[in-house]
Amino acid sequence: EKILKVSILRLGGLAGGERKAGRFLAGKQNLRGGNIPVNMLHRDDAVEIITQLIDKDHWGETFNICADAHPSKKEFYTTQAIQQGFEPPSFLEKDEANFKIISNAKIKETLNYRFLLPDPMLW
Repeated sequence: EKILKVSILRLGGLAGGERKAGRFLAGKQNLRGGNIPVNMLHRDDAVEIITQLIDKDHWGETFNICADAHPSKKEFYTTQAIQQGFEPPSFLEKDEANFKIISNAKIKETLNYRFLLPDPMLW
């Protein structure tokens, strides 16, 4: 009987490389949830973490993977749109929404990992 070796990686919103986060909400108006924190992950960190898990033959766990910093949706997507030459989105001024800040502590502890790009505002 063949045993399947697997770990589950729950990745945050992916950006970096050809994946331009600024285009996702570019030009959209009156968006909700502008003040909620985002759980983003740069492509380079995703690749590095996957590579390390394979190299270290680490299986059988579930990991939440996102950058260390969690800027607001408004801050992140507006900055990305401007940097990438897209029309920035607009957000409702008074808007409350439920949110979760995802912890990356388990992957950092398991791999003794330091994120290459820990702050989405600097991508």
